[in-house]
Amino acid sequence: MGWYQIRNALAERNKSGDTAPVNFTPFEQAYQALTDKLRPQVFSLGFLR
Repeated sequence: MGWYQIRNALAERNKSGDTAPVNFTPFEQAYQALTDKLRPQVFSLGFLR
C-alpha cells in the first residue's frame, strides 16, 4: 500500500468522525519544502532531459 492510499484512507476515516482526526498539515509542509528544494535539481541531476 502506498502513502497516497494510506492518506486517502485516513482522510475518509477523518470524515466519519468515529476517531481522532489525523492532521496532514505538518506532512504537507515538509513535502512542499522538499519539493521546492529538489525541483531545481531535476534537470541538473539528469532525472529529466
